[in-house]
Amino acid sequence: MPEFLFAGTAEVDITPEPGLAMDGYMGRDDVSLGTHDPLMAQVVILRRGSYQQIIIVTLDVLAVSAVFTDSIRQNLAGAIGTVPEAVIICPSHTHCGPRGLQTWFPIGEAPQLDLHLVDFIHARLMAAAHRAHDQMEAVQLVWRSGEVSDIGGDRNQPGVPVDLQVTILCCERLDGSIKCILFHYACHPTVLGANTRYYSADYIGVARTYLQAA
Repeated sequence: MPEFLFAGTAEVDITPEPGLAMDGYMGRDDVSLGTHDPLMAQVVILRRGSYQQIIIVTLDVLAVSAVFTDSIRQNLAGAIGTVPEAVIICPSHTHCGPRGLQTWFPIGEAPQLDLHLVDFIHARLMAAAHRAHDQMEAVQLVWRSGEVSDIGGDRNQPGVPVDLQVTILCCERLDGSIKCILFHYACHPTVLGANTRYYSADYIGVARTYLQAA
C-alpha cells in the first residue's frame, strides 16, 4: 500500500529580460531577442512526519553549477526547515535558456555566473517555496512508467534504437485528484535548434502544458 505523506507545490515564471547570452550551443553567440514561451520553475515539497522534508526544484535552464546551487539549497532548506542535502535542483536542459548559471560550458571560454540573473531566480524560488510550504496537503505517491515514440532519436546514428521510456511520480490527493506530476524522459530539448534567439522551455514546456490541461 502507498504511504501517505504531505506535498506542497508552486510554479513561478523565471523568464529574464531579453538581451542575455543564450546557453546550449557553442556556435551561438547572439543574445536573446525575446520570449517564444516562458521559462518556468517548479517547487515540490514532500514531508513525512514533522521534520523529514525534501524539496525538488525544476528549472527551465540548460544546466547549473554548484557555485549557483549551494546558496540556494542552504536558503531554501533554512526557510522550509530541512537540510541542504534534502534540496534537489533539476535543470530541464533546454537549449533556449539564458547563460549565466553554470561555469563549465562553452568549454574553454571560462564562463562566469550572471549575478543579476542568479539573484532574480533565487528570489523567485524562495517565494515559490514559501507558497508551496503554505499549502501542504495529504497525498499518496504513485509511480508509473510507459513508452513514448517519435520524439527522441540518435542524431549520429539515426537507425539505432533509443530509450523510449517515460517515468512519472504522481502525488495524488486522498480524493484521487492529482496534486502534481514529476516526469522524466531522456532526450535533449533541442527542437527549436541552434538558430533560435528566443527563450523557450522547448518540448518539455509543451508537455507540461498538455499535462496541466488534462
